[in-house]
Amino acid sequence: QQTLSSLNNSPLLDSVIKIPLWNYDLLYAGQLLHNCVGSGIYAEKISKECSNIIFLYKENYLYGAVEVTKKNQKWKIIQAKKAFDANLESSYVEEILKLLSI
Repeated sequence: QQTLSSLNNSPLLDSVIKIPLWNYDLLYAGQLLHNCVGSGIYAEKISKECSNIIFLYKENYLYGAVEVTKKNQKWKIIQAKKAFDANLESSYVEEILKLLSI
């Protein structure tokens, strides 16, 4: 199975995966997407290794954020959102799960 850091800068359909490195990355993403990924909740979840965040960029613009967790050696997607909490298209979710299971 893939580690999240190994997916950084990987292509995914018409987008690129980016793994946030700093709390600032989450705050900035929350401002761009107008959703709660920028709240301190997700930084805390990452630090406690409860979940992690994957960003999707299209043409160098942040398109979406996906919260993932690993349970019993298997990756699961908790939520996948675009701007204003719109759901990310299922094609992206399916492709992320495929990448994580390799």
